[in-house]
Amino acid sequence: MQLHLSSISMMCLLLVTLQLSFTPKVTNASIFGQPNDRDLYGLLGVSRGSTKAEIKRAFRTITREHHPDMQEGAEAKEKAKEYMAKVLVAYNILSDDIKRSDYDQFGRIAGERLNAADFTSDELFERFNQHPPILSKSLQLENLIVLRRILNFRGNRLFLLQVYDDTCKSCQLFSSVWENLVHSTLVESGAVVLLRIDAYSDEGPELLKELHASYDKEVKVYGIADGVVWNMPQMAVAVKSNSQRQLDYALMEFVGNFFYDRRAEVNSMGNVEDVQVLLQWLRERRSEGDSVRVLLPPLATNDMGVALSALYEGSALVRSVPRAVLLSLVEEYCAQSVDVLGGGGEPVPLPEFVVASVEQLPNISSDESAGNKSQMRSCRGIVVGAAAALTYRKAVNFLKESFPQRHLGMSGLTHVTSVSFFDICKKHCLLWLRDNCEGEPTGTWLEALRGDYKPFKVGYICLSSEPSLRDAVPLPLGTTGNLLLALVDGDDSKLHVMPDIPDKVNIAQSLSSILAEVGSTTPLQLDAPLSRILSSVPFRMSRNQYLYMCFLWIFGLVYPFFSTCYPFFMMFVTHKLLQRYNLLGNNRNDNNSQTNEQPSGASNTCSRCSGTAPSGSCKSTASVTRGSACDNGTSSKEVISCPIEVYTSADLREAKDGRGFLILIFAENGKTIEPPQCFAKDSRFVFRAVPEDDTLWRQWLSQHVTSTHTGGAEENGLNKGGALHVVAIRRGKMLAAIKSLCASVEAWLFDMADGTIVADLPLPEL
Repeated sequence: MQLHLSSISMMCLLLVTLQLSFTPKVTNASIFGQPNDRDLYGLLGVSRGSTKAEIKRAFRTITREHHPDMQEGAEAKEKAKEYMAKVLVAYNILSDDIKRSDYDQFGRIAGERLNAADFTSDELFERFNQHPPILSKSLQLENLIVLRRILNFRGNRLFLLQVYDDTCKSCQLFSSVWENLVHSTLVESGAVVLLRIDAYSDEGPELLKELHASYDKEVKVYGIADGVVWNMPQMAVAVKSNSQRQLDYALMEFVGNFFYDRRAEVNSMGNVEDVQVLLQWLRERRSEGDSVRVLLPPLATNDMGVALSALYEGSALVRSVPRAVLLSLVEEYCAQSVDVLGGGGEPVPLPEFVVASVEQLPNISSDESAGNKSQMRSCRGIVVGAAAALTYRKAVNFLKESFPQRHLGMSGLTHVTSVSFFDICKKHCLLWLRDNCEGEPTGTWLEALRGDYKPFKVGYICLSSEPSLRDAVPLPLGTTGNLLLALVDGDDSKLHVMPDIPDKVNIAQSLSSILAEVGSTTPLQLDAPLSRILSSVPFRMSRNQYLYMCFLWIFGLVYPFFSTCYPFFMMFVTHKLLQRYNLLGNNRNDNNSQTNEQPSGASNTCSRCSGTAPSGSCKSTASVTRGSACDNGTSSKEVISCPIEVYTSADLREAKDGRGFLILIFAENGKTIEPPQCFAKDSRFVFRAVPEDDTLWRQWLSQHVTSTHTGGAEENGLNKGGALHVVAIRRGKMLAAIKSLCASVEAWLFDMADGTIVADLPLPEL
């Protein structure tokens, strides 16, 4: 019986071993506690053979696009947080070589169950040692083709590129400032396009190289207008301030500099006080570029006029005028109302409105004498749009209805110009090239091109207004005068020529073949990108503004060096000033004593009148003319003299161990010797008078005095005209210097003290 049971056990063990040996590898992997998410590769949208770089790129893309903070509504945020927790777990496993190997081999990795509801979004990232991404609703620039199209773009559009990384502190501080600009009117209108470059992404170094830019772990912003890359010079100062307010001001100033001329043009009528000035402007002859004229008062929405002016460049003129004058034109002159009712049916106190003049007003000067009042009050072509709060979108919708159709029969299709080309062909686009847009197209072509060809956007180009494009396309137009071109992935240097058959089915099949790369046709290669060939209007910037921008750019280059050297420069200047100040400050009492040298009647008079006497060893004398100054009130002059001790050899022995200077003064012909007042009590200087009978020093002085010291008065020897020679001995070093006769004693002693003059002459042997 025991043998039978043991044989059965052996057979069961053999069957289990065979089963494990021939079971195929698990393809649908799972994590313990999460049975609904078996495939970690599928969560990240990558294949099993993907590299670590591809897995990282997919993870970064998912975290930016599906982050809970990017969702609207509480329910959507919770679902996104649950999904983000699964993605973080998947990336934590697949980014680790050991965990990934175990997962590929066994199909699962043991771990605790993770409840996303217990964590915030940032806590989820911290749990898996990942930096939370810096989120933004602006576009992420990840393609070199798109960057080159931006550099090739010509027209009234500013591209702002932010260079950042998720670990940068200044980037995190700047993120809220950047998001405020995302919601601005200039960005909504397309006058400003915001993009971001992750400096540490796989494509980051390549994009920065194309921009000729660098990244040093601090947020940077670049502006691109007409292919010129401008650095933001205000950023360095704003980042050092560590203030969001300063960053916001710097960014607004940088953007505003590009639109300074356009803003000045829009506000050129801001001081108008008479309705007749507006009427005269509306009666001016109009060209094709300003067939429509738009007037608007100051609105709550910032830069509305600038945004509309950039949008309707080449078709309308936009001016901002005072509200009272424009209201007088609408209500009094044209008898139109701008009243707006609120949600409860009550009138809005101050509604916002915009006025459009779609045609030239009649000139009534000839009819004014005839008294034709109806003609004088003509407001033909003036339409008014009003709202409680006029947003950019409301203003554009109103003006779109008021603008005359540019090309007959082309409603529903976008006219592609150098400006609109960037939006239409950002990814895939289908372009209809018409030989001439003056006439109305046939219904067959319109019906075919108004179809749904997603992901391709459809637009048309008039070759009659694009002579450069007509010359660049080598293929002749067919008998119908139409040509279809397709662009894929925004690459405007390769044009796919479509069959000249206006049929929805044929067009759809051709586009599908181009996307699948199964077509036999070779793309048409142009010498220059299509965005450069299209006719364009340069970005509006005057020469003065251009020079000002260049100055700011140069300042941005110089400022880092200047800001680094500035503290050291100020320390050097302060040191020199304090050095001079200390020299003067040590003799403050002597300087004050000099104020005693005043006319009679002043507060400081002679000692006999005031009852005071000079302090110290100096004595005071008063020289009086025509009697006593105290008695007669005449002018007096007080002279303070401090006697100098006579030099002895003991002074030179003491100088060997001391500091400072021993000053020897040589006088000729019995000239009175007095030290300079500002140095009389300076402890660094010891003054001694060399007697006339000291032959040793006078012989030494005669040997070392040259024409440099005498100022060319004598070629050798001492000056016999009563000149005063001064010798400074540097105590401790025991070297001497001789004062030039051309220099004043005070200036020479100052130069000795600060090291400008160096003592280098050997002393005589005693």
